[in-house]
Amino acid sequence: MSAVWIAVIAISLLGLIFGLILGYASRRFAVQDDPV
Repeated sequence: MSAVWIAVIAISLLGLIFGLILGYASRRFAVQDDPV
């Protein structure tokens, strides 16, 4: 049971970090022209 929880927490942390990096990169490099 603990191994499952460790895996879930690790995957969620990786997803959170990846999302923060993507959001920061999109804000930093896409400031000049809006893709919207």
